[in-house]
Amino acid sequence: MTACTLVVAFLLAAGVDAWAQEFTGSIYGRILDPTNALMPGVSITVEGKAIQGQRTTESEANGSYRFLNLPQGEYKVRYQKAKFKTIVYEGAQVEVNKAVTMNVTMQVAGIEETLVVTGQSFWQAWEPKSHPNIDPSLRLEVRVDGDVVATYTDSRPDPRDMPGATVNTFSFLSGDVEAEGAPGVTVGPPEVKLGRATLRLEIPQAADAPARHVLRLTYQVNSGSAGDPVWKDVVSADGDVPLSRTTWAGVQIKQGLGRMAYSGRKGMTDSATFVMELGPVQ
Repeated sequence: MTACTLVVAFLLAAGVDAWAQEFTGSIYGRILDPTNALMPGVSITVEGKAIQGQRTTESEANGSYRFLNLPQGEYKVRYQKAKFKTIVYEGAQVEVNKAVTMNVTMQVAGIEETLVVTGQSFWQAWEPKSHPNIDPSLRLEVRVDGDVVATYTDSRPDPRDMPGATVNTFSFLSGDVEAEGAPGVTVGPPEVKLGRATLRLEIPQAADAPARHVLRLTYQVNSGSAGDPVWKDVVSADGDVPLSRTTWAGVQIKQGLGRMAYSGRKGMTDSATFVMELGPVQ
């Protein structure tokens, strides 16, 4: 009786494995780091309508990984490791008795920064008769350790001008501002709420970069033309801030009008008293 039971159990197990091979496929591959070295310890997750929940594994010492016995269907594959950018592939198609090869090269994550702008808006005004060719564009320039990482440009004058003046109040609204990142920098769209604008940046950074960086923000006016801009600093603020490769670092910029005023032909006066203060997000 015992021998018979063992034989039946063996046959059942063999039948299940044969069924899996006949009606399923697989995903496998190898993971490299930015230097093309084999990369162990990367967490890989697959999910799709053909399976319940998720299946997770880790890349082995030789960088390889595999998912066997996946039912036919479409899958999302996610690759994650601390201090590296998460990679997500949508639409990996698994077919019966076929193996899908997905080799991946991980990239070091950049420092991630959140800027929260609150308070009064920066603005400038010009007299058209005295400055007929002036470009009303305003720009917010963001520098980290002296390098320009992002700019936000508002080129649309206010719909209602002062009598005899062209006015531009800087706005982060999507229809007003154009955001641009330096090469390799990811700039998210500004999130605007009443009295508050949130700017998110992801900046490439070496793995051994320092934890603290010098952040400088500057409002600028264009002293050139729209086609050939010459940006002139008007007011700026800087500070030593922590920026992390694993979490968002938040910096709040509190703005105040100071004594900035429009004086007709002379243009803006006391614009340097426009206040920008850097501090932790509140």
